[in-house]
Amino acid sequence: MRGFDISYCQPFIDFERAVNEGYEFCIIKMSQGRHDGIIYEDDYFQSHINDAIAAGLAVGVYHFFGATNPDDAKAEATEFIDLYRSLITPGITDGVGVWLDVEAEAGQTLDQVDRATLTASVFAFILACNEADIDIGIYGNCNWLDNHLDLSQFADYVK
Repeated sequence: MRGFDISYCQPFIDFERAVNEGYEFCIIKMSQGRHDGIIYEDDYFQSHINDAIAAGLAVGVYHFFGATNPDDAKAEATEFIDLYRSLITPGITDGVGVWLDVEAEAGQTLDQVDRATLTASVFAFILACNEADIDIGIYGNCNWLDNHLDLSQFADYVK
């Protein structure tokens, strides 16, 4: 399938044009975590998901991870779960999925977290989502997936 991801950084998307150009899905930023376990909803999430669905695209959502330790990750997951349940119609993301975006620019707070702590934090977030019956996978750029996380610590069922 051909798709793309979007966030507040792309405020005005012509979803019908995307469909006409052969795109079949989009993954929409729903929320972002801070470094204290608190999250906020992406400013364009509501319009993006409604417009994507209206254009006939399959949709998935992602949360941009922000926690720097496992305790804050659990708190962040709890807030994410509540927000997800309040915004997402059951089944709407089944074809594309729910994703945890784990990456940062050099010098940003998350970039300063050591590999073991970041891995434990992401694991805590995913475990909390799984316990809430939200199947969530990890996504990020290759550098982050290879060098900042120890993916061998995750069960095979984690996408």
